[in-house]
Amino acid sequence: MNWIEGLLYGLISGISEFLPISSRAHQSFLQYIFGVQVADPVMQLFVHGSLLAALFVGFKPYLEQIRRNNASYRTSGRGRRPNKTAPDERISKNAVVPLLIVMFLISFLLTDGLPLPLVAVILIANGILLYLPERFAQGNKAAGSMSMLDSWLMGIASGLSILPGVSGIGASVSVSLLRGADRRKAVNWALLIAFYTLCASICLDFFAIIAQRGTVPFFSSLFSYITAAAAAYCSGFMGVKLVKLFTAHNNYCGFAYYSWGMALFVFLMYLIVI
Repeated sequence: MNWIEGLLYGLISGISEFLPISSRAHQSFLQYIFGVQVADPVMQLFVHGSLLAALFVGFKPYLEQIRRNNASYRTSGRGRRPNKTAPDERISKNAVVPLLIVMFLISFLLTDGLPLPLVAVILIANGILLYLPERFAQGNKAAGSMSMLDSWLMGIASGLSILPGVSGIGASVSVSLLRGADRRKAVNWALLIAFYTLCASICLDFFAIIAQRGTVPFFSSLFSYITAAAAAYCSGFMGVKLVKLFTAHNNYCGFAYYSWGMALFVFLMYLIVI
């Protein structure tokens, strides 16, 4: 990609990573439009690193709250053990193992990526997953009421984000809502789990770079990488703020419709180009 394509790639990757509309589906579509046959793992590494930084900065107030909650929880009557953690953080930690298993297993099985028609099908499924919880009564379960099974299901849902078409944030929030969680709390847990998802993605990027050593045009594309990383950071920071804003004032039906519309658009573009 040239630097203009890298700029567009970073902007769309950042905003779609934290909104429930599947970053990898948009990346796959952009690569198809740009004529990129194989994803550049260095570009992915720069983008994922920037998104991790954007998530940390944009989510810092909640992280500070988690730290304070942990400190008070350890000194309370319920938390006399030194390794005791507050319920919010415990949810994300319990989700790590199933998340990693799903991400690495799918990455191992799908080394060549997915064709666009299949991405469109997965986008339709993502829209259904976003729409389904809105048809049921909303719960108000807090972190302390969520079970180990709930955490595992959230981890699995987040890990599925490695499939182009599935939004890790959207899937995790939808699973939480179906399990009776409060909507605002569910998006906070999903963003906490997203830290582990991005770290796993960075590890997979390193593995891909090692597998493609000698074929990655690092120095000739360095400016494009930096441009994409800067764009991803800015749009990712905005995405973190927007997903919390949408969660506070709206449901995810609009994102479900967007996923279905994106699926139709991707499929039609595929038919037109071929």
